[in-house]
Amino acid sequence: MNKGLMIFLVLLLVELLVCGFFYFKAANKPTPPIPNLSILDEITQTELKAEIEATKTPADWHRLAAVYMANGFYAEAKSTYARTAELLPESADVAYDYAFCLSRVGDMEESNKQFARAIELGHSAPAQGMFFIGRNHLRNGDPEQAKAAFKRGIVLPLCKFELAKILYRQGELDESEELLKEVVQAEKGTLQPFVLRSQIALKRGDRIGAIGQSIESEGKWVRIRSPFGEERKKLLEDYSAVGYERLYREASVAVNGRKHLEGRRLLKMLQEKDWRVATQDIWIQLASFTGRVSESVKLMEERLERFEPSSKTLNQIGEIHMRNSESEKALAAWIRGGELNSDRSAKDCYKNLAAYYRDKLDDLETSQKYQAKGLILYAYETLGYDEFEKTLPMTTMATRFDPTSAEAQFLYGRVLLGKAKTPEAIAAFKKCLELDPTFGRAKMYLEGMGELKEDN
Repeated sequence: MNKGLMIFLVLLLVELLVCGFFYFKAANKPTPPIPNLSILDEITQTELKAEIEATKTPADWHRLAAVYMANGFYAEAKSTYARTAELLPESADVAYDYAFCLSRVGDMEESNKQFARAIELGHSAPAQGMFFIGRNHLRNGDPEQAKAAFKRGIVLPLCKFELAKILYRQGELDESEELLKEVVQAEKGTLQPFVLRSQIALKRGDRIGAIGQSIESEGKWVRIRSPFGEERKKLLEDYSAVGYERLYREASVAVNGRKHLEGRRLLKMLQEKDWRVATQDIWIQLASFTGRVSESVKLMEERLERFEPSSKTLNQIGEIHMRNSESEKALAAWIRGGELNSDRSAKDCYKNLAAYYRDKLDDLETSQKYQAKGLILYAYETLGYDEFEKTLPMTTMATRFDPTSAEAQFLYGRVLLGKAKTPEAIAAFKKCLELDPTFGRAKMYLEGMGELKEDN
């Protein structure tokens, strides 16, 4: 065999080996799992397909796993996170995210291993990791392991509350109640501590205390801040990274940046593809910015037709009507929003009503009645913090502004009882029943204190 042929064969062999290596590498390169994208809107389908095809680096895998999770593709998210953990074994964030995904699909044992791994790797929120570990143990029916986890995460108020619940079930009432006091101060105005306090009082046979805590829980919808809230925020961010939600975010930025034509174009396109409340809200905002009063009202009314009304929406409608000199419509919207009391904007409704009757009609009596209604809502909020000193002036003013309000008298009595002024509290509760003989909460307190006569 001549020398030239030998060289040719060697080069051919090298080329075959190199090509074979790259072919083998490409053939064995992991590819992301592909979920059923047909359930998504057209915009999101297109962008997510491009995202899958572009997944190459470890960071790409991590991002895709998060997007899958945010869009509800849990099986695909789990396997994508598993691959990401292989690619980035020293990443505390990857271990934590993988652990949360595993907890959502019910693999609590592996989830706890990954949370523990994230904490060992120096994750920035170890107490939150311990909360999730504790919750996983509870889901597995192991309160003792959960108790140990919550103690390790005790700096987190929700860990304290979960620990208080376990102690309550185990009969450790004093220790449970001490933890609840700390939770109330750290997470003011939240619902759960008052419910558990009521149960503790009942277990002790303290009927008045149980009644008081049950009443305190009325009207509270705020819950203790939870690590689930942080995870939900991350999910929403990942959800808005692709497709419809990404364009919605761009529309919101355009509207707030006064790029009205661009904002209107995007909003119109989005609502034609899929009508959504959030998109309608930003369109209402755009109409207000550009002085399109009738369009703004029409959009709000369309929302009210599709969904339950809220104090916030009704307050906005009232303000737009007032700017358009349609005072009767404005007052009707504010009255409805205040009475509805679906969110904190109910106080704003009463504030606007009070200002209108005072400044426009010089009707001080009606203005003060609406001020009293607003003060009552503020008082309920601060009363939930056990801040009786702060609440007392509000309830005092409410009874002066509207002497006919049974609600104001009840709250005044409740604050006086919290300040250990029992005789004055009894007098206020009785005054409440004089104004409204059917006012059940005042009856409950007076019954508990042995002050309610049989003819009442």
